[in-house]
Amino acid sequence: MENFSNNEALVFNTIKQLGRAYGHQIRKETGLGMSATYTALYRLEGKGYISSNEEEIDIPGGKRHRRFYSIAGIGDSALNSYLMSLQAGRNLAFEPG
Repeated sequence: MENFSNNEALVFNTIKQLGRAYGHQIRKETGLGMSATYTALYRLEGKGYISSNEEEIDIPGGKRHRRFYSIAGIGDSALNSYLMSLQAGRNLAFEPG
């Protein structure tokens, strides 16, 4: 079973709750700093648990590119498994940061 750092678990669970989110939105929801948020996002994406795609969105005064994150197929089962083990008290230790 995969272990997640506190930040990875927090970011991962936030994406699951929101369904699809961009970095600043995830940062606001989690209360993490920018560096911690994006480090967790890059790690989770590197492990294949989340995926991202860049989209062009309309904003006042023009267009902007924004990267959206969502749970990838294997990510959903990995997160559910991890959260179930936490609830069962089998894995209460988090890795730092």
